[in-house]
Amino acid sequence: MTYGVICGTSTNEMEYMCGVEIPSLQSAPANAAKIIVPKQKYAVFLHEGHISEIGVSWDHILHHLMPALTLEDAQTPSFERYDQRYDAMSGNGEVEIWCPVK
Repeated sequence: MTYGVICGTSTNEMEYMCGVEIPSLQSAPANAAKIIVPKQKYAVFLHEGHISEIGVSWDHILHHLMPALTLEDAQTPSFERYDQRYDAMSGNGEVEIWCPVK
């Protein structure tokens, strides 16, 4: 299982971190960047197709689906979850998009 974690910054930009889930921060290599994604409520959406189009899915989720479902962003990290449904070699498959909600 791999992840893409998206964090907002104070300058209204975003930071994207690729990673894997580990059992504890102590088990990570000393020089690795680390982030704890808080336990909370998420709305989960599915991106299907080539990874080059995931930005289109994000745009649709944030500007159409979330408002239509009256879901409010919780302002904590969002993440993409890549499992066996995604083929990293071809860039095709399904990716879950987890958006934190209040």
